[in-house]
Amino acid sequence: MADDGGLMGMLGYRSAVLATGLSASECRDRLRDAVASPWAILSMRPVMGFVDDRGARLWKHIWYRNAFQTILTVRFQPDGPGTRLECRWGTSISALVLVPPMILLTLFFGVVLLRSRSAAFAVSGGGLAVDLLPLLPVAVAVFVVVYGRVLASGEGDYLWDFVAQTTGAGAGE
Repeated sequence: MADDGGLMGMLGYRSAVLATGLSASECRDRLRDAVASPWAILSMRPVMGFVDDRGARLWKHIWYRNAFQTILTVRFQPDGPGTRLECRWGTSISALVLVPPMILLTLFFGVVLLRSRSAAFAVSGGGLAVDLLPLLPVAVAVFVVVYGRVLASGEGDYLWDFVAQTTGAGAGE
């Protein structure tokens, strides 16, 4: 397993390769049988996701569907009589794209609120606590992101092991 370089590596993305003696279609069938559909709300399977002829997109089945949980993508690459499973996992790209603008927008409105306080409110002597109050939503947003990633810790290894066991694969190159 290796950390990806650049920005994706800084965001915790990792990639690795599994190798199996199974054909790509056998890998697909095994994963499809073991993975619950994202629409199967009451499923008891441990992993949910999509599996098609090219690969899979998987995440751990948890009842609260953490938006910051780890997503594992797998690409099936024929390799002689077997298959190479090129795996990559990390936070959902949609979460990474939506969170920074959300925090910046929250900060913007906090600053606007701070600047627009009425003179009567300022005279009331609220002090530093009142001045920092508009930053509270930013602190909450940062907490939500960090807490979501803490809840997702270990999911990458869990999904890696799930794919390896399901396909009978071992670590590749």
